This record gives sequence, C-alpha cells and structure tokens, in this order.
Amino acid sequence: MTLKDLLKTMDSRLLVRVEWMSEPIVTVRAGSWMYLDDALLSVEVAAIEGAQSMPMRDDGAVIIRLKSDIPVYVKTADELQAMMDNSSINCIALAADITADDDQGILCVENLGEKTLDLNGYMLAATNGDCEYVSAITVYGILNIIDTAGGGEVYGGKYASDTANCIESKSGAIVNIYGGHYAINDLAEASVSNVYANGGIVNIYGGYFENQAMGTGDNSVLKSEDGMIVCYGGIYVGQDPAEFTPCGKQVIASNRNYSKFYRVVGK
Repeated sequence: MTLKDLLKTMDSRLLVRVEWMSEPIVTVRAGSWMYLDDALLSVEVAAIEGAQSMPMRDDGAVIIRLKSDIPVYVKTADELQAMMDNSSINCIALAADITADDDQGILCVENLGEKTLDLNGYMLAATNGDCEYVSAITVYGILNIIDTAGGGEVYGGKYASDTANCIESKSGAIVNIYGGHYAINDLAEASVSNVYANGGIVNIYGGYFENQAMGTGDNSVLKSEDGMIVCYGGIYVGQDPAEFTPCGKQVIASNRNYSKFYRVVGK
C-alpha cells in the first residue's frame, strides 16, 4: 500500500508522522495528504505504529514508516544481516569486502518482501574451516543480486566436509541474478555448487559462474533438486547450462585456458 492510499483511509483528524529509515520526514494531519509531494505519496508503506481508532492530540502521532529503495551501505556481516532483516529497507549495497567464518554462511534472506543486494564491486566470502554444510547466501524469500560497480564476487564455503554453495534457493524462494562473479574453491571431499536450487527458483540474467573445486565430491556450477534454474544469460565455466536454458536462448561454447566456457545468448 502506498502512503497516499493509507492516508486516504485514515480519520482526517489523525496526526501522522512519516519516517524513512527511522528519520522523520513530515508530520501532518491525515486529511492534509493532498498537500504532500506526489513522489512521497507514491512510496510503499513498510509499517504503522500507534492507534488509528480515534483522533490523537498534538503530543502524539501515528508513525508511518516507509520502505526504502535507496541503498543502505554495509561493511560487516552483522550489518548486512541486520539490514536484510529490516522490513523497511529494500536495497542493501556492500561498501567493503565481507568475509565470514560462520557455520551458517554469510547471509540468510528471510521472506520479508523483495530485497536487492548490490555487490557494488566488493566480495562476499564464506571461508568456513570446520563445518559440514555451508551456503554463502541462503534465500527463503525474494532476492535480486546486482553488481552496479562491476567486479563483485560471491565466494562459496571452503573446506566444508559435505556441501558448499555460493547461492542456495530454498523452497518458495526466488533469486534473480543480474551480475557478479560466483566462485567455488573447495578442497575437501564435498558436494559443491555455484547455484543450488534446493526447492526454490533461480533466474539468471547475467554473471560469471566458475567452479574451481578440486575435491572428489559432486561438483557442479548449476544444481537443482525439487527447484528450478532458468538461464537467460551469463557465462558458465565447466558446465553446459543447456538443460536450464529456455526457448529463444542458445548456448555458445568456447575453449580458454584449458577450460570450457559456455555463454547464454539470444538466438
């Protein structure tokens, strides 16, 4: 619901304070919504705090928190997770390389609405040294991954004894990848994947996917179990994405530095 739609349903005498990222923007009576800027009125509402059943005095107000499409910049794994868990924030951008040695990976995206992660030229690296299973990014909701600066990277778990992934899409999740470099370099006897659709959906529109695993496990660039991967674009090293490529697209193969490269392009 937009701010305009919400204010039109409120008692016109209600005092409301509009906030964005916990900062107050304007305080008005609900009935004066037509005097607010059209751009502000079109912003989606994230949350409402305060009673709406009766007019409030000037010393109290209904708080309306707006969603944010402007990137919030983060430099640590804790900051990244906290911003991703904030329902009023839609877009998070990296402002530094983030490395985490955690059994749960670096980031877990819950079902809190559509989120966008901008790698912004930086790296997310899961460097677990003592665990069985790790995915650098695990998604239960909707996540768009972009890389506006270029050169951004997601590095999958290292030395995991069973399974390591860059991206894992769980049941009901949707991941849209538009850019970035996704690398795995796992030296243990693990099953490793750059992209793992574990019951969820992954749409790939761009990006570079490279599996450098040297272990004896089940190594793959793209892996789907009860999920779906659709490759509309992207470059894949070591695995032909033909089985995941829709009609209207084709795969062009080439050899480079003793590796097989596959590019998905339009016909």
